[in-house]
Amino acid sequence: MKRWIIPVLLAALTAGCGNRAEKKATTDVLPDSLRIFTVVDSLAINPDLGELQKIRYVGLIPAADCPGIRYDLTLWNQAFSGDGVYALVMTYIESDDGRDISFYYSGRWGTLRGDVDDPDASICQLYDNERSQDTYLLRRGTDSLTLLTNDRQRIDSPLNYTITRVK
Repeated sequence: MKRWIIPVLLAALTAGCGNRAEKKATTDVLPDSLRIFTVVDSLAINPDLGELQKIRYVGLIPAADCPGIRYDLTLWNQAFSGDGVYALVMTYIESDDGRDISFYYSGRWGTLRGDVDDPDASICQLYDNERSQDTYLLRRGTDSLTLLTNDRQRIDSPLNYTITRVK
């Protein structure tokens, strides 16, 4: 029997939309615009690595007990660098008495090479600044990112775990 592996990330994301008070405290640290400025400002610029670029992805990821989690992920990096910083807004749809609840994350990201299906796949690994043990793995497509398990496998589900690039 094939073993069904769900990463800690997926469990945390889909465990329950109504019980997120412990994460909400992180939203009060800085206003959104200042938090993003602080994240981008923390990126050390090397003139040899090209221009600073900003890439944004959005999409709705399935959740266990609410209609879904809207991801809004922005990555900043230099054109010739495989790492940078990010800001992620995760909005749990209709999670608290029918209201949407948003949580804000930021940190550094890097590029890993290879997953279970393709040794040359490009994997974007997000590191959470506030909870250093948490990382998120997303496989890069041409204009998309797809959530992976912690052992770099696609999530075994007919549901869509992909967010797409906003141009």
